[in-house]
Amino acid sequence: MTTGQVGCAAGAILAAAYVLVLGVLSPLTLQDFPAHLETAVTMADLVFHGGSRFGGMFTYHFLFVPYWLGDFGFAALVELLGPQAGGACWVAFVFLSLPCALLYFMHVSGVPVERRALLFLLSLYLATDWFFLMGFLSFRLGLAITLVNLALVSRLRTQWSTPLFLTYAVVVSLGYLTHLTTIAFLLPAVAVPGCLRLWRRTSAVRIEALLLAPIVALGAWHFGVAAGYTLPGDPIENPYTWGSIDQKLAGLDVELVRFRPPWDAAMALGLALCMAVSVGRVRLRNLLDSPVLEMLLLAGTFIAIYLVLPMGYSEAWYVDVRALALVTLCLILACAMLPSVTPWARKSGPALATFAAAVLVALNLVYLERHLARGLAWLGQYRAVLAALPTGARVLPVVTRSRDGYIATQRHADAFITIDRGGLMPYAFTADTANPEKYLRYVHKPYAPVERWYFDRAERSVDWRSIERDYDYVLIDKPYDARRIPLALTTVAENGSAALVAIRKDPPPPSSLLTSGPH
Repeated sequence: MTTGQVGCAAGAILAAAYVLVLGVLSPLTLQDFPAHLETAVTMADLVFHGGSRFGGMFTYHFLFVPYWLGDFGFAALVELLGPQAGGACWVAFVFLSLPCALLYFMHVSGVPVERRALLFLLSLYLATDWFFLMGFLSFRLGLAITLVNLALVSRLRTQWSTPLFLTYAVVVSLGYLTHLTTIAFLLPAVAVPGCLRLWRRTSAVRIEALLLAPIVALGAWHFGVAAGYTLPGDPIENPYTWGSIDQKLAGLDVELVRFRPPWDAAMALGLALCMAVSVGRVRLRNLLDSPVLEMLLLAGTFIAIYLVLPMGYSEAWYVDVRALALVTLCLILACAMLPSVTPWARKSGPALATFAAAVLVALNLVYLERHLARGLAWLGQYRAVLAALPTGARVLPVVTRSRDGYIATQRHADAFITIDRGGLMPYAFTADTANPEKYLRYVHKPYAPVERWYFDRAERSVDWRSIERDYDYVLIDKPYDARRIPLALTTVAENGSAALVAIRKDPPPPSSLLTSGPH
């Protein structure tokens, strides 16, 4: 067997192993995943069952806006397979989207055959990056769609075809419905190489204008029409924050960090070594070849976009760092398009790099399984406490646990209040909680203190009378200090993960309030 065949076999086996592990560990404790699963469960009921279970809590109206396609596809899987199996299939689909999109891109763009297995293997590592572990699944799916669009653009520049252009326009629209960054990042990804090609006279103004037309049209729709879907009373989740130069420089490695900095740094170094071994010695003139230069220019462009974009604005946080995912991809593709210019690289480099990539991907799977399994054990206890909750109860969750490394794996575990028990909690991802899901809203949103009030020691900012009025129970992560929750409470169920306490509506005298110490 050739090196490429061995690499392809290793890639297929490792991809199947990732899917198996992710499925066994589902529902995953990716940071935002439980909240998206909650959205899928509620949308499945509202769309397919007329709101028989959640119609009194949420309303749904189709809107042509970002996030809708991912949430609807997730909801359809939940409807067909149930929350657990549907969630596992959706995670597997998102995970495989980048490797599959990269295979198509490599085929269209002419990446040397001997390097395709290497890049496929490395894409398994990149597909489980910080964005994946944060549960930014729509963003990760949108990134794969962006790569497919770039492949279609490459084909159209080589040989124009009206049916292919229409396909491209449809895929651009599907990307917009998946995540706003697909058009925000596709615009420079088309424009920058287009300018280079016009300068080198290898493209025409008419072709480049047509390639930009669907992106510009969708941008006009989003900022002209879809912006009107935000109502005057909708809250602002975050102030506009650009950050500082120090924060920008410190965030350059964000895609490759996960749980433990030493391991993360070692694996990032392994990624770089794989590409260095595969390429061998680099000659300056090779960097000026059009395919390589285009990717290098795009990498520089997306670094500039990262520096220009804010860290957060009214509906989103972690805005700027999303450009870094494309920086990594563009640099890898630039290396992959370089020729092997030394006998050492031609003979042993690709084989050695492919073997090293397989080892890297296998170690990454073990690393992820260890942390995700620990999170699953915690979540199992958390859901065991929820079993004592009456169906449809009104619950205020209190998050007290910090991050596991760079990932807050328990941040949105409270979504299982709705998923498991059909309960009402105030932090679902909807338009009226300052999230971009404009098609989903509460019917009557209960009072909601700032979600991180416990972390920020801001209990004085909480309206405790409104909590007594709007909720029947408080669900508190452990450990916690009961003295910081000035309510009359009765413990219903607890274990090592959380405590479910009922709010006594007719409180006894202050001397008999729950005033015990840390739990």
